[in-house]
Formats: sequence, structure tokens, C-alpha cells
Amino acid sequence: MTSRTTRGAVRRTTALALLATLVASGTSLAPAVAKTDEAAPPRLETDAVVPNPSAQELARRTIVDHAPADARMTDAKRKADAGNVVDVAFVYPAALVSQADIGGLSGLRAKFSAQIADANTSFKNSGIPVELRYVGDRQVAAPTTTNLQTMLTQLGKPGDGVYDEAQALREETHADLVSLWVSGSVPLGSSCGIGNLSGIQPQYDPEYAAFTTLFYTDCIDDFRVFAHEIGHNFSGNHDVGSSQPPSNGKPYARGFTDPAHKFITVMAYYDACAAVNVSCTRIPYFSGPNVKTPEGYPTGNAAADNVRAITEQAPTVANYRQSQIYGAVPTISGQPNRGGTLTANTPGWAPGNVTFTYQWFANGAPIAGATGATLKLGDAQVGTVITVAVTGNAPYYQPVAVGSAATPAIGKSLFTRTTKPKIKGAARPGSKLKASVKAWKPGKVKYKFTWLRNGKAIKGAKGKTYRVKGKDRGKKIQVKVTGKRSGFETVSRTSKKIKIRR
Repeated sequence: MTSRTTRGAVRRTTALALLATLVASGTSLAPAVAKTDEAAPPRLETDAVVPNPSAQELARRTIVDHAPADARMTDAKRKADAGNVVDVAFVYPAALVSQADIGGLSGLRAKFSAQIADANTSFKNSGIPVELRYVGDRQVAAPTTTNLQTMLTQLGKPGDGVYDEAQALREETHADLVSLWVSGSVPLGSSCGIGNLSGIQPQYDPEYAAFTTLFYTDCIDDFRVFAHEIGHNFSGNHDVGSSQPPSNGKPYARGFTDPAHKFITVMAYYDACAAVNVSCTRIPYFSGPNVKTPEGYPTGNAAADNVRAITEQAPTVANYRQSQIYGAVPTISGQPNRGGTLTANTPGWAPGNVTFTYQWFANGAPIAGATGATLKLGDAQVGTVITVAVTGNAPYYQPVAVGSAATPAIGKSLFTRTTKPKIKGAARPGSKLKASVKAWKPGKVKYKFTWLRNGKAIKGAKGKTYRVKGKDRGKKIQVKVTGKRSGFETVSRTSKKIKIRR
């Protein structure tokens, strides 16, 4: 670019730095308790906005948002999107499409694609393993204004009646990030763009650090404004020599300037170059100690390492929204016997707002009417193996079905109560021992007895009583009772051991 053009860029970015003052009441990073429904004033770092939602705003979101909170978070037990692809959606006003420098909707979409490609070039040049993916766009009904801060707040606030199309588009396309492009030229004293700075309050980032707002005219094609603002969404920040140097965020997330070789990196400001009256170019590189320009010049150092910051943040940003439903093999719990109840368990699915439908199978054949999360086992299931197919559904996602492993063969009914027999009588040769059994439930049980000597069955000793013999001296005697009832599993219980006196 020419020296005159670059100096114009310097004037714009310097004006931005002067305009974006720090709001004293917003210095705390904890959610503020405000008296109204509005969020506490955010803290600004020039064009990098630190999310600072109030308690009221957080409560309000749970009521009017387009997706429940657990649809946005992915815990360690859930599957997740690959951390190297971040989905981006764009919104725009009607006035932007009609601008002469746009070329209609097709021209605007071409510019969206071009900026995605340019940002991806910067990531690639810097060795950052992340790629932006353009997933959709939508026109907003409300006109854009000249106040970037106000528009950024409205863009990220669902249900306020302004730019709500952006929230709907985000859920429909599962976009991790959303960018609003503004019509008209940059007002005098304003900046080209503004974006949320992530990485400071990670619990809020998916809903409050996912947005950028920028002017197209005079900005997009020349100064890598889109890549710069998106960089804030990835926790990237400005150089320490900028007119408003970073005071929050990752301490190494800093841009890099090299006036001697007339370049600055994507996240840096032009101030250092302007200070020495040098015309610099914002090159498609993020700062990093191991990244060099084609000419061999370093683009950063340990203290200016946006490559590190962005690489760390990318997997989190890529999972602000899940691009698809991720299923997990369901498990079956419960007693596999007639009269028992089996339950289908569905841990590990993502996103968190997935709902489930079920179909149970016996020996691979669907069980009529068995479409709930539980299955009551009847006569027809005895002897079969049971499986369940679980289908996950969520708004704007394709359903995903996953089948379980099979249960063991379903057994007959189980007794609801069984007890160990007790031995009564003197433990000496010649005495009679008697087995005592407390009634099992349900009733009508037939009992059979087997007497044991040192754990082995005594030949012929199958009655309720047993006469102790001389050869039992010093041995341990037990009795095993076996209960039988039609339609029930046969069960055996064994008494405690008694030692016969010598």
C-alpha cells in the first residue's frame, strides 16, 4: 500500500485508541450486580471488549436464549468437535448489500469468503492449527449505527429485538463465532472494528466472547480488520506499544511491531510505526518467537506470542457450538429377569441439549410398544437377549442413532426374599442336626436339602435332618437349601459351618 494510505490507517487506528476509554466501574471481572436488566459497563481495551455480564443478564439469558446452557458447554466426558475448525456466521443490514462497493449479495458473500481465506492464511503462515469455516449468513432487520460498542452488545444479547437474527442463525448453523458487518463509512474518530476478548472469564466466553462488529468500507480490504477482530475472539491481543496497551488477558498474548522492516503483525497497532514516521504494513502473520517472515525476520518473542495464546484457545472456541450430534454407546442397567426393569443409560452425548427416543429389541426383533427409556421384562422376553437403539435429537441437528450391547439371556423371575438355612442341634457324633429355613418369598417354594462335609456333599444326606457320624469328628458341616418354584430361577443358599467335636 502507499505511504499516504498507510498514514490514513494510522490516523484511524489512533483515533480508535483515543475513543475507547477504560470504564472505571467495569474494572472488576466478576459479574456485577446491577439495578437494571442491563449488563454492567464492559471494560474496553481499544477494540477488545472483556465480557462482564451482570447477574441479571446471566439470569435473563436462561429464560430467552435460543439454546440451554448445557448445549454450549462440552465437559471432559463428552465427545467434541475437532479443535482445529471454528465455524463463523455473518450478519449484515440491507443497506450494506445496496452499497456500490459491495456488488450485491453475491458480492458480499464473496467478500465474506475472502476474509475467511485471509484469516486462514494468517493462521497457516503462523503455524496455528486452526481453520475458520464460513457456515452461513443472514440479513438483519434493524439498521446498523455508528456506535460499534452498542452494536456489539446488541449482537450478543438475545431477545432484545435488535439483531436477534444473529442468535437464530448461530443456533441453526452451529456457528462458534458471529460477525456483524456495518454499512456506511467509518465515522470520524471511530475504529474499523471491535471484538470480544476471550480467555479471561472462560465460563462466559461461549455466549459473551463470540462476536465481532466491523465497518466494511475503508477497512476490510486493506487492514486485515476481520482477522484482527477474530483474533480477539481467540484471546489474541495488541502490542505493548499501542496507544492503549493490553492490561488484561494472557500476558504473552501481545502483538509485535518491527518499524525497521516496516511491518506489524495481525494483532498489533500502527502506533509504533507512526511514532518514528514509518509506513508499515499489517502482514498476514500472528506474533510468535518461532514464526518468521519470508525474508527471515522474526514476528515475535516470548513476550509477544499470540500464536501460543490462539493455539491454546482454539479448541475451546471450536466447541462454543457443536457442529453435529456426537453419540455414545448406551448401556443397559437393571436385573435381566422376568419381572425386572431394564434402563437405557445415555452418558457422553453432545451437545448437552440432546433428547432421546428409544426402541427395545429381543433377539434383534423390535418389541412392540417398547419405546421408553425403561423396559419391563415379561414372559415373552425370557430366554432372549435384549438390546436398545437410542436416537439423539436436537434442534437444527440431524438425528444420530446408536445401539447398545446385548444383555445376557433374560432369566425367569427371581425370589424377592431368600434366607440362609440355620443348623440346630449338638455338634457331636450321634446327635441329630436339623436344617431350619425361614420362608422365602413369594411362597409356594419347594425346598431340597444337601448336607456338606468340608464343602463336599455327603452321600445320601438329602433330608431336612442329618445324624452326625463318627467320621464327622473334627470336620465342618453345612447344609445347602435349594428353592424351586415354577416360573422362577432356582436358587441355592448355604448355611454357616459348624465344627463337629472330636
